[in-house]
Amino acid sequence: MRNNLSDSFLENDLGVGSTFISKIPLLRIDYILHSKKIKCLGYKKLKYKYSDHYPIMANFKI
Repeated sequence: MRNNLSDSFLENDLGVGSTFISKIPLLRIDYILHSKKIKCLGYKKLKYKYSDHYPIMANFKI
């Protein structure tokens, strides 16, 4: 699915990118993928427990 897309987390964040709230705390199953023509300025995991996933957001420069 990723093909020629960039991963916002890998471009901007350091450390563990876990997004799934479970007994496996290191599992990242949520991604924000974008075109290589767009620059990702920031990525953030929001620590709100709305579901079994933490919400994530990214800022882009087009």
